[in-house]
Amino acid sequence: MASDYKVIKISRRRKDETNASYIVQNGEKIDQIKVPQDEVRYEKGDVVDTKYIDSFNKVKLYKDYQKINCNEEIVYKSNLKEIANFIQKSYKEPAFLKKQLLWEKVLRESQTPNHSKCAGKKSNDKKEKTICRCMYHYNSESTDQSVCKNCSLRPKWHKISNNINILEYEYPTTRKYENVGGMDLILEYNNQIYACEIKPENSTETLARMFAEILTYTLDTERLEKESFMKNRKPKPAIGFFENSKQHKAFNKYKSELKDKMDIICEKISVFIIKIKKNENEIIDFQIEPYTN
Repeated sequence: MASDYKVIKISRRRKDETNASYIVQNGEKIDQIKVPQDEVRYEKGDVVDTKYIDSFNKVKLYKDYQKINCNEEIVYKSNLKEIANFIQKSYKEPAFLKKQLLWEKVLRESQTPNHSKCAGKKSNDKKEKTICRCMYHYNSESTDQSVCKNCSLRPKWHKISNNINILEYEYPTTRKYENVGGMDLILEYNNQIYACEIKPENSTETLARMFAEILTYTLDTERLEKESFMKNRKPKPAIGFFENSKQHKAFNKYKSELKDKMDIICEKISVFIIKIKKNENEIIDFQIEPYTN
């Protein structure tokens, strides 16, 4: 059955690969789809069968759509516009974001983090979770520092700025949802609490994916709000990227090219930048700052 989408670009199609990737459009909505090459071979202008469109309209969370992490510029821009439209609509319909972003399948009614002690690392990695764990424990007065000294992780992350406090890391939503993760860092700055999505320096994930993730995770923060450090404050969603990273460059680009839409997003979601000041003796000195033009 024919859908309302047409192919506007063949993004990737190689003989030795199982799937081909296409950019498709329906009015102002632009998406990316993958199609098995042994089933169909589309050309520019072809109408796409509904079964390939349904795969991203009905099966997955919005934040997990393949196209939300697509770096094709036309899709990238469309995704940012869509996030801005979601936010605008949520001001008129408070339940809209939860309906659009939060998976209904609850696996467990409650979950509690246990971050009183770092287990240390037996091997090195630069994954998001590892970086955030070290950023918290290596700089926390409540952490047993003997564990940090004996940890084999290299490099370690030493915070040198005092304006922003790291209060927690990998903090989960109140309920356990299928395919829904945790808030990477809980930050305090100017008496405001921020739930922040972080990406490593070498990450290729898109800004739209970061925005969609933190909007999703901050829809269920009842458990976080009961923590003593919250002091009756509600967390504001935020993202944080490294200076000169792919996300930093994209943010500068689209803050100019999509100013109106990015202004809408940044009113709802704060932006922080992580700056590496020194990297010596397997210890990285870093600071987190609010993004400024």
